[in-house]
Amino acid sequence: SKTCCLDSISYFVCLIKHAITAGACAQIMQWAIVDQNNTVMSNTSIKNMLIRGTAKPENRTYPNREWGYGTLDVFGAFQNLRL
Repeated sequence: SKTCCLDSISYFVCLIKHAITAGACAQIMQWAIVDQNNTVMSNTSIKNMLIRGTAKPENRTYPNREWGYGTLDVFGAFQNLRL
């Protein structure tokens, strides 16, 4: 995102944030395609799954500029599949 490159510390945090999100996507693809739970999983499906599973404190509105859709919660994304 555009706000990630303000200074070297923000840039480093941005790199970590993207790496963690990529790992979450890899876990979902492993579950969906390799383990054959959803062999037609698309990038849009992964994005929606991650958004639905985010942790959202109640005192904020989402999406917003600081937190986007909330904090990444891969366990929460899988929990939403069980509902």
